[in-house]
Amino acid sequence: MKVRYVLIASGLAGLILGVGISWADFGTAPPLDPAKRLPLASVDGVPKLVVDQMEHDFGVIDRFNNVKHAFRITNIGTGTLTLKAGTTTCTACTIAEVTKSDVPPGESAKVVVEYSPRRAKSEFQQYATVLTNDPDQTRLELKILGSVSRKFRTLPEQIVWSNVSANESVTAEVKIISFMTDEMNVVDYKFKDNDAKPFFEAKVEAIGHDQLVAIEPLAKSGCRVLVTLKPGLPLGPFRQTIFLKVDTGEGGELTDFDVPIEGTVVSDLSIVGPGWLGKSGVLSLGNVNRDQGAKRELNLLVRGDARHDVRVEPIKLDPPWLRVTLGEPAELNASVVRIPLVVEIPPGSPSAIYRGTNLGKYAEITLGIKNHPDAKELRMHVTFVTGNEN
Repeated sequence: MKVRYVLIASGLAGLILGVGISWADFGTAPPLDPAKRLPLASVDGVPKLVVDQMEHDFGVIDRFNNVKHAFRITNIGTGTLTLKAGTTTCTACTIAEVTKSDVPPGESAKVVVEYSPRRAKSEFQQYATVLTNDPDQTRLELKILGSVSRKFRTLPEQIVWSNVSANESVTAEVKIISFMTDEMNVVDYKFKDNDAKPFFEAKVEAIGHDQLVAIEPLAKSGCRVLVTLKPGLPLGPFRQTIFLKVDTGEGGELTDFDVPIEGTVVSDLSIVGPGWLGKSGVLSLGNVNRDQGAKRELNLLVRGDARHDVRVEPIKLDPPWLRVTLGEPAELNASVVRIPLVVEIPPGSPSAIYRGTNLGKYAEITLGIKNHPDAKELRMHVTFVTGNEN
């Protein structure tokens, strides 16, 4: 029995001695339980971020009420943390505010993510990207999710005019159906793009009960908004939004929501060439190595009686470092004049993201047109991402 105790005691002493020797040799304590380990700051001068939560569940929200949530980001490193709003996975989700772009060690900033559920499905899940200079987390993906209730329904949820003649006036109808109240009406509206506002107008009409039930058997009330596009917009793609203020009939409560509008104005001028998407009026340049740049050689085709007199020049470039060159007009055949059009991202251009639609803004080229009876400007949207190859 004593022998057993001696052996056990010797073993424990050896274990303790071994741990002590290891500690003395390597200068580190025995590993702690990961659950109890505190986050460690990076080496001197390097930022390190922690987020209070990587996702937020809004629960059930009303379709016509925007919601916001603030994610708190703390810098536990030793260098200044830089935060910059990146892209989101849809137009309904936006980074409304970054309270600090530079966060000193030990301080925090808030990233406010806003969600507009107007056209969302009953369940939603989206991501907002924050770009940082933390070497371990250069891209932070913040997640929001929830479900959407419905008081109203719009038919359709978006107005799309595919090809509108430069001299044509067109009208589209949006029906607003209420499932909650017996009375509702649009009391006010406004258009988002002030520059294009003179070319849009709207008119509100009530929908009779019999017609309303035929549209939606469960509807209690409704109205229609007639949106008209008048001649005069530049050739090419356009985007507009009409904001509607609705009296819900619930004790004076007003609800705001919007209907997006998009389309393309066409004439006897057209663009052809690699990467040009004619139906949407978009030139796709793809991923571009910023050290090498990119170039697309297109052609502007001019038809009609004024084809020999038309002159074209770039009048607006966004971003301004885009390069546009127009060549000399030449007859392609007896009825078409061809004007060479070269769009270029010069080598050494800044890193940039222009993806368009729900992934961010478009780059834009506006061409001024002289000596044409209908068109004064032609607008081109451009998509690309510039960066360095790894």
